[in-house]
Amino acid sequence: MIMKKIFYIPLFVLLALQCNLVLSQNAYYDAVRLEKMVVNGKVSVESDADMKIFNSICLEYKITKLEIKNNPFLSALISNDIIPNSTDIDTKYLSDLYPNIVGKMGGLNVTSLADGLARFLVERTKEEMNVIFFEQFEQFVSSNLIIKKLFPKTTPILLVAKDKMYSYQLYLPMLREAFEQDLRDLLVGIDSVVNCKECIDLKLTDEERNYISLVLNVLIDIQKGMHPGDILDDLARKDQINGVDQNIKSSILMANLISRSLKSDNPERYWISSQEFSKFNNPDFAAIYMGLLYQQILNNGKSDPKSYNDFKAFIDDNKNDIQSIVRLLQILYKNADEIDRTISKITKDRNGSLSDFFALGQRSVSMLSEINAVIHPEGKQKEQIDYCLLHISNLMADINVRSYNSAVFETYLLLDSLTNLDKPTLEKFIKYGSFIATVSVARDSKEVQMAIESVALPSGSYRIKRESSFSVTLNGYVGFFGGNEHVKGAKNSPFFNSYGVTAPVGIALNWGGIKPCRSKVGHSFTTFFSLVDIGALAAYRFMDDSSSTVPKVELKDIISPGVFLSWGFGKTPFALSVGYQLGPILRKVAPTVNTFADNKYTRFSITLTVDIPIFNFYTKPKKE
Repeated sequence: MIMKKIFYIPLFVLLALQCNLVLSQNAYYDAVRLEKMVVNGKVSVESDADMKIFNSICLEYKITKLEIKNNPFLSALISNDIIPNSTDIDTKYLSDLYPNIVGKMGGLNVTSLADGLARFLVERTKEEMNVIFFEQFEQFVSSNLIIKKLFPKTTPILLVAKDKMYSYQLYLPMLREAFEQDLRDLLVGIDSVVNCKECIDLKLTDEERNYISLVLNVLIDIQKGMHPGDILDDLARKDQINGVDQNIKSSILMANLISRSLKSDNPERYWISSQEFSKFNNPDFAAIYMGLLYQQILNNGKSDPKSYNDFKAFIDDNKNDIQSIVRLLQILYKNADEIDRTISKITKDRNGSLSDFFALGQRSVSMLSEINAVIHPEGKQKEQIDYCLLHISNLMADINVRSYNSAVFETYLLLDSLTNLDKPTLEKFIKYGSFIATVSVARDSKEVQMAIESVALPSGSYRIKRESSFSVTLNGYVGFFGGNEHVKGAKNSPFFNSYGVTAPVGIALNWGGIKPCRSKVGHSFTTFFSLVDIGALAAYRFMDDSSSTVPKVELKDIISPGVFLSWGFGKTPFALSVGYQLGPILRKVAPTVNTFADNKYTRFSITLTVDIPIFNFYTKPKKE
């Protein structure tokens, strides 16, 4: 019973053609045609045109050399020697039978049906491409620990959806929220990478790791709304600074000591105003201030002499030149005042600009490096660390103004500097990171779809063909062909003379589960019988999928019988085919007028297409 069902549709097509054949047989008009060929009481085929008409009538009425003798009327008129053998009717005659085979149905207006089918194939092609994109996205994220650390919200959703990627659209709303959360938390993600003990691709010493993590935490706290002065004070009390370079640690402690000493009693400011700072121009005031600060250094140095000795030595060396010490204070105050101004501007505007956040990050980071440069002039920070600090600051600024594509690029630069990830992995990060960034700020579902289509690669429902032992499908192929077209009445090149978009639809007999060269995944082999080819409509819809109408298309314009042998490649929807077909009359679709072939033609072609099963008639599972 099952085997019978699989031939219902092909049988229906054949019956429809047969019915049409009967309808197209009009004995009167066929007799008129034959009567014109009668010479001296016998049908005489004098020209090529007569031969085509005579052969078509013989084919339609099943007039054969064997059967003619049983017809008392025709046997007297038609000589046995002019009746063609079935093998004598070559391709050029079959081409001319095309109008008769299609008959009255050929004039049927199928514009809506053909355009709808073209839209379906185009959209399905895009969807098939989207599925494998998300599968590869999941594989990329789940296969690399560093990437997992950067996208902690996205990863679990992709892992849950990995076996259901054909329904990726169901997960898009959740993924979109996860994308934005991970992008907003990129500083946290990079900090997780920097502190990842299992990440073997990092190229950082422990001291470098701790220092970069320290700066990241400063900027993370700024992102949360904490004031840099409070962050510095909080940092000076944590054990985290014990792991950094001793020079950096002492700079943090001294910066905090000075920051606290300059804190304003005005609730609208964090540090004293520039007018208040001008009192340092008074030598007596400067001396008193330095005396009090020096006493704090002595007191704190009792419990941690290493961290305060360098600054104590700096003051001792410059005790007779207080202005040298004041100049250091001026450097720190300039940064502090700029930080205050920037925070005030961001708070007032409720939405600072990129330059505001960039300045805030840069000033906050430079407070430490500048005091370190004064107190430890002999110590030189690695260029790599300076490079990282610059791009970490840039990253914070990009995140705060939702410039996520720029944030992805800054993260790429940091990964390139901090890790040993190879170039292909970094390039994939750019690809998927840009996709995440674009989707997270998309205004509607159409923009999301456009973002997917801009980076997607193919996959999907073709798998039934690759994995089953045998299947029969109503199938479409959409892609590109190159080949040789033989046009009736034209001077034809013996080599490849044609190329373009092809979209044949027909019946496919598929053998799957083939594993060549010890392949781990199944490939498929298909014998495909095309019925129509709507390549011209598909090409138009790839360029314009918004127009509601197209010029009139009749069934005879798209009929394209042919046979192809096709190889489907493993875990991709791609198929490579070779075949021969009667080319469709419809050549090109435009908004106002279509272009049709002047003459009938046949085409031998090699095609690379996306394999799109439209309907599955029968499947024989693969034996386990």
